[in-house]
Amino acid sequence: MAPVNKVGHIHSGDEEGKYVKIQELADSPPSYLILTARDRDFRNGCGDYWVEDRESLEAFFVEGGWIVEWS
Repeated sequence: MAPVNKVGHIHSGDEEGKYVKIQELADSPPSYLILTARDRDFRNGCGDYWVEDRESLEAFFVEGGWIVEWS
C-alpha cells in the first residue's frame, strides 16, 4: 500500500529516477494527488497526477510499473 505524505524514490516504471509523494485530499471519500519531481525537495521537474480513491491509487502504481523505495 502506498503511504500518504512520505517521499519515495521510483526505481522502475514510467517515472523511473524521480521522487514521489502522495497527498490525501479532503474529498468524501478522499481522493489523492500524486506529486513527482526530479529532486527530493520537489523543486525541479515537478508534475502531478490525480486519482479518485484508494483503489485507483493502488492501480495507478501497478499500471505505471512503479517500484518505489519509501523513506
